[in-house]
Amino acid sequence: MPLYALALFAALLGYDQLGFRPEPADATLWTVSIAIKIAVALAWWRLCRRVTNNWSDPGITRSINRLYRFGDAYGPATVLLFLLDLALGTLAATRNLMGDLILLDELAALLPTLLLLTWRWVPYEPIDRWLREAVMTRRMIEGQPVYPSGSRTQYVTDQLRHQLAPILLPMVLILGWLETLNLLNPAPTTGLILMITGVAVVMLLAAPLILSAWRTQPVGPGELRDDLEALCARQGVRPGGFRLWITEGRLANAAVLGLAWPLRYVLISDTILDHLPKSQVLGVLAHEVAHVRERHALWLGLGTLVVAWGIELALYVSPFGEALVEAATAAQPDTNQVLLLATLPILVALPWILAMGFLSRRFERQADAAGARELSAHLAPDAQTITPEAADTMCHALGQVASLNGMNPARFMWRHGSIHERQVHLRSLVGKPHDQLPIDNLITSIRRSIIVAGILGIAIGYTTGMIG
Repeated sequence: MPLYALALFAALLGYDQLGFRPEPADATLWTVSIAIKIAVALAWWRLCRRVTNNWSDPGITRSINRLYRFGDAYGPATVLLFLLDLALGTLAATRNLMGDLILLDELAALLPTLLLLTWRWVPYEPIDRWLREAVMTRRMIEGQPVYPSGSRTQYVTDQLRHQLAPILLPMVLILGWLETLNLLNPAPTTGLILMITGVAVVMLLAAPLILSAWRTQPVGPGELRDDLEALCARQGVRPGGFRLWITEGRLANAAVLGLAWPLRYVLISDTILDHLPKSQVLGVLAHEVAHVRERHALWLGLGTLVVAWGIELALYVSPFGEALVEAATAAQPDTNQVLLLATLPILVALPWILAMGFLSRRFERQADAAGARELSAHLAPDAQTITPEAADTMCHALGQVASLNGMNPARFMWRHGSIHERQVHLRSLVGKPHDQLPIDNLITSIRRSIIVAGILGIAIGYTTGMIG
C-alpha cells in the first residue's frame, strides 16, 4: 500500500505541478467513474465475506487464492481509477467548488481514493484475525507470548498508521510547500532553491513525523541496547536513538527511519523480541542496518529519478509528447485527448514502478546477505565465508517474520519479492567469501549503470535543448 499511496501523490504532482489541468468532463463519465469504484469496493467485500463465511468449506483454498489475486490487483486498480478521475478534471471540478486553496483542494480530490484504499482493510479484518489467532494458538501451546486480537477499528487504524502514514505525512507537507511556492511565484532560480530546500527539510524531518504516528518508546539501558549499539558500531552506522515499536503482536518488523544522525532511529517491534531467539533478532536488525550502510534509499531515489528523466526525454523528443502538450493546453479537450491524458500517468508510472521494484528487490537481497554475513561472524568468529548455520538462521528469521505477520512465504511482493525466493538466495551464498558475494557485485554494477545513465541523460538533455 505505501507504493500506491506514493503513486497517488506522484500523479497529483504530475497533473498539477507540471500543468496538466484538464477541465471537468461530461457528467456521464463521472457517473461511470463512481460506478467503477463502487463495483470494486463491493466485489472486494463479497470475496472477503465468502471466505469469512466458509472457513470449513473444502473448497476454501480456491476462494482464498481468488481473494489474494483480487487483493493484489486492488491497489493498482485504485491508482488507475484516480488517474481516470484526474483526466476527467477532478482538480478543476474541486477548485470550481471550493477555490484553489493550499492543500485543501488536492486533499479533497484525493479523499474518495484514500477511502477506497482504506476500505481494503475493513472487510479483510476477520480473515486477518483468523490467521493470526491460528498462529497465536500454536504459539500458546508452545508456551510463547500471545496477544489479544483487538477490534476491527484497531486493525484499520494500525494499517493506516503503518502503511499510509509514512507516505501521507511527508508527501502532504511537500505538496503544501510546492503549492505555497506557486502562490508566492518567486523568481525561477529562487523558486528552485526554495523547492529543493523545503523538500530536503521535510525528508530530514520525516522520521520524527512518522514516529509521532506510531507507538514507540526509547530502548533503555540493558542487553538489547548494548547489542544494538555494538551492531551499529560494527556496521559504521550512527543512529540518533533506539526505539521499541509497540504493536501488541499485530506487526513483526524492524526498521531504520531517517536519512541522517541525529534524526535517524533504529526500531524493533515487541513481537520480534517476544518470538525470535537472539540470533534471529540479530539477523533481522543487521538486515535493516545494512539498508543504511549501503545507502539503499539514496540509490533507489537516484535510480528512479534517472528512469523518470529518461521518460521525460523520450516524451520531449517524440510526436507523442507534442500531442500530450496539445491535449493538456486545450481549453475543451475532446474524448481522444482525455484518453490520451489518462494514459500519460500510466506510461510515465509503469517504467518507474518497474524500476523501483527491480532495485528494491535487489537491495533486499543484499540486506539479507549482510544479515547472513553478520551472523557468520557472530556464530563462527573465525569464518571467512557464509556458514550454513548463518544462512539457516537468517532463513528461519525470515520465515518466522512471515508467519507472525500472516504472510504466505511463496507470495510475491513487488518491493521485497517472496520470502521463499529470498531464502533460496540466502542458501546459495553458503561457502561464498564475505567480501565476494555475488549480490554485492551486482549492486556495484547497478550503481555504476545509474551513474552512467544519469550522465548520458543530462548530455542528451543539453543536446536536444531540453536543458539550457
